[in-house]
Amino acid sequence: MANALLGNGATLTFGTSGFSAKIKSLNPSFTRASEQVTALDSSAHEYVHSSLVDFSLSGEFYHDPSKTPPIDGDEETITLTFPEITSGGTTPGKYTFTGALVEYSPSIEVDGVITASFRIMPSGAVSVTAEA
Repeated sequence: MANALLGNGATLTFGTSGFSAKIKSLNPSFTRASEQVTALDSSAHEYVHSSLVDFSLSGEFYHDPSKTPPIDGDEETITLTFPEITSGGTTPGKYTFTGALVEYSPSIEVDGVITASFRIMPSGAVSVTAEA
């Protein structure tokens, strides 16, 4: 896959709290609700799709017990910046939104690296900036 992008260099910025952690993985997700409305006399399934799009961001950090995650903090501006510029541009793609850390769960295993799964939920729309 010559056109595949590597995730190395992606960043996650918490605007107010300034929280930072080494990132293991990021999993942004856009979803849109659909409701099946197939009538009994239909010859195929029919759906109505919501005009609202939900977004969430989950992933895994390498947990650092010397840092306090903003799990009880106010909403803040959060920016996910993509790592590579692929089309010769000068500005990487970004997702920017107001949101909050709503889940932070450290995992400690024998002879394992201490990690923490997390989930961030926005309040309002997500601004998607394409690479330029």
